[in-house]
Amino acid sequence: MGRFQNKSRGEAALRAAGLDGALDLYRNPATNGEYEERTIRDIVSKTLNFGRISDAQAAFVHKLFQQIEDRPARAAERQAEHDSAADCPSGHIKVEGTVVSVKIKTSDRYGDSLKMTVKHDDGWLVWGSVPACLGGVADFQEKDGRCVKRGDRIRFSANVEPSDGDPKFGFFKRPSEACVVLDSNLTKAMDDAVFGLLRPEGT
Repeated sequence: MGRFQNKSRGEAALRAAGLDGALDLYRNPATNGEYEERTIRDIVSKTLNFGRISDAQAAFVHKLFQQIEDRPARAAERQAEHDSAADCPSGHIKVEGTVVSVKIKTSDRYGDSLKMTVKHDDGWLVWGSVPACLGGVADFQEKDGRCVKRGDRIRFSANVEPSDGDPKFGFFKRPSEACVVLDSNLTKAMDDAVFGLLRPEGT
């Protein structure tokens, strides 16, 4: 099958899946270049090259369009949450909160290191190195359950310094006495168990 035929079949497949908007986005280079738009363009490009789109791909593109539609509401929600947060404290303090991200940071000087962002119940955020007792780069890469992860509730002591650019955000150094207070996997298991008890029989 020729390239032109594949393109025509791909366009027809996208329209049949109700994804005319994906074609419009693909053809308009001026549209936003965030993750959702980039992913949609990539899927459309492959669809035009191969002349087909799977049901799973089509459903994913519809989901991405919904995320684009919901983006202003999510941004407003994040801004309201930021505005209502307390200012980040300073000094040597105890921090207890929820891990919102864990990422590897690479630098020429120090190599790979594991960093995390933790959100306190009062809304402020702190960023710094994951304590060794909560996992390292190898644990994070192997995903063997030994590394702290997003959603875990943790507690530690550290020197905290607010950011110059954002009073709601700070940096922590020299963390100690770190521990996981509540594992996110356990929380999910408990939620699933409660849902199972509440769910009517036969559903």
